[in-house]
Amino acid sequence: MAGDCRVARGEDPTSDHDAAAADLERAIELAPANVDALFRRASLGLRRGLWDDRHGRDPRPRFAAAEADLDRVVELRPDMVVAWSERGRLRGEGAVHADRRGEDPRAELAAAVADLDRAIKLLPTDRAVWLSRASVLSILASCRIRRGEAAEEVFRLALA
Repeated sequence: MAGDCRVARGEDPTSDHDAAAADLERAIELAPANVDALFRRASLGLRRGLWDDRHGRDPRPRFAAAEADLDRVVELRPDMVVAWSERGRLRGEGAVHADRRGEDPRAELAAAVADLDRAIKLLPTDRAVWLSRASVLSILASCRIRRGEAAEEVFRLALA
């Protein structure tokens, strides 16, 4: 996506993201169960939310819309590993944002781990999913430690 190239160069991807979003909206209007379009719109929403977050804007509306799209994708295609992985990543990013706002991110992190575990169950050889899971578990352990709670359960999950 052109927007990703702009981000890599430190440029504002908004115009490219807007154009992609419009194309995806049209595709979904024409075929509401188009899993590919729903997934791409969700991925775009995650990237746009991350861009917003880095630039002082609230990413929650974009994250919520992306999660709704991913919910629909896993409903239509429960065997789609990348959808479970992306939703786990999205929920992990949402939890990080919640933690920065002083909110308790543990429920969101647990949901992220559950999604990533589902992706691993479907495709246990996917290294990227395992890395995402490790990252989410690390965030969860850090949150528990900061709150004075034991993190041993998280470490047991990491070894499971």
